[in-house]
Amino acid sequence: MILQDKKSDRYIRQVSEFKGLNRLPVSSDGELLTSMNMKFDLYPVLSVRGGRTVHRTVTGTPQGILFAKDTEYVVSGGILYKDGEATALTGLADSTKSMVEFWGKIFIFPDAKYYDTVTGNHGNIGTGVYPAEGSCPDMDFVCVHNNRIWGVKGNYIYASSSGYAMGEAGADGRFGWTQFYDAAGNPDDNGSFFQEVAGYGDFTGIVSWDDRIVALKERCHHEINGSYPSNFALSTISKTGTIDNRSIAEVNSRLMYASRSGIYIYAGGVENECSRKLYENIEGAVAGTDGSRYYVCIDNGTEKKLYMYNAMTDMWTEETPLDVTAFSLYRGCVYALCADGKIIKMGDTASTENVNWSFSFSDYADSVYANSSIRKLILKMKAPTGTPIRVSLSTDGKFFETLKEYTFSDETMQTVKFPLNRGREHIIRVEGEGDIEIYGYQLTVQKGGENIV
Repeated sequence: MILQDKKSDRYIRQVSEFKGLNRLPVSSDGELLTSMNMKFDLYPVLSVRGGRTVHRTVTGTPQGILFAKDTEYVVSGGILYKDGEATALTGLADSTKSMVEFWGKIFIFPDAKYYDTVTGNHGNIGTGVYPAEGSCPDMDFVCVHNNRIWGVKGNYIYASSSGYAMGEAGADGRFGWTQFYDAAGNPDDNGSFFQEVAGYGDFTGIVSWDDRIVALKERCHHEINGSYPSNFALSTISKTGTIDNRSIAEVNSRLMYASRSGIYIYAGGVENECSRKLYENIEGAVAGTDGSRYYVCIDNGTEKKLYMYNAMTDMWTEETPLDVTAFSLYRGCVYALCADGKIIKMGDTASTENVNWSFSFSDYADSVYANSSIRKLILKMKAPTGTPIRVSLSTDGKFFETLKEYTFSDETMQTVKFPLNRGREHIIRVEGEGDIEIYGYQLTVQKGGENIV
């Protein structure tokens, strides 16, 4: 909102609603050029993200994580760990893992290994080369849907028998992955399934969503509907896919995943790109969710950054970076398995981390046609007594100059006066550490001469 002083050449920009990150050349009132470790849980108030805690540190190269039946399973350095203790399942390949829990067993791909959570038995899921009887197909990525394990590799989609996914015959004589016909020689609707889907390269991800299987290639989106093999139906939805199975997550009942052109949201119909304002190149992505927040570690080709999308407010913020191998959800909390071996509990209410935070905003949208000068900033905020805060200014792309440093008292209004700063664009940065709530600001602007010559 702009308040014009008719008796002078000054006006006041007043913001009482923050709107998330916008790194595009021009932003609107309330949008932030940078937003480090902030969140919008108290929207329209801007506040600080929850602290992090190191839950555990694992040895070796981290490869995958899964919480199942109140137990933590991690593959690191080719070994499966259970609540931090090494199991007898070793010798797993040096690759990231796709892991699911199914009928009391942990299934690990692409190794095609299993671990029985009750007995501790482990080994190969199948023997022989698929589709030989008792074998298991090679699969890169798997999920559980309608009492079956589904997986993809190359141009193929596979599904296990209903309720059973081991290679050898089960108690009822049925095989997990090669049971295509019943004893009478008829197609077995409780049996296994596979289908080839040629074109657009190899499959890069698979997920169970809504009442269907969503199988993605890098440039294609396929879906399978149906309840059993004789009525499974494949359809092609769009020419948008994902670059990494680990970027797929269901957030607020919608699917989100990363492609090279952005982060997409799918709620049925056509996908919508939601990350344009991040203005970020995407070469790789690993994501996790607590159901309403989408955490994504983006590899932009130069560095890895961590962003959080709040699905309830449709807003992005950035967080202190982590190099994440995989995310997992346990009791409503997101855990990040990092490349340095740390398992980080995100947004931990018991954390003692003193979070460093910052945000910045620009006046460029208002001053694009004329020079101006910032005269005064009033911040409305609430924080614990003693919270350190610093306000800085950059004019026309120059280095930031610190204008005010102070520790918060019981005053909710803080006024910052500015020295001479006439220019085309002003970026104001506010930063500090510890908990704080920002309710809004008022910016007094002195109009200047036109830039047109």
